[in-house]
Amino acid sequence: MTSFIIFIAPFIVLLIAVVAVFLVAPRDKSVK
Repeated sequence: MTSFIIFIAPFIVLLIAVVAVFLVAPRDKSVK
């Protein structure tokens, strides 16, 4: 179970980062 968490953790972090970019991008475009 621990090895599974270590294996999946980077993917979860990457997914959160991508979602954050999609949420922030429209705001940056509207501001600029």
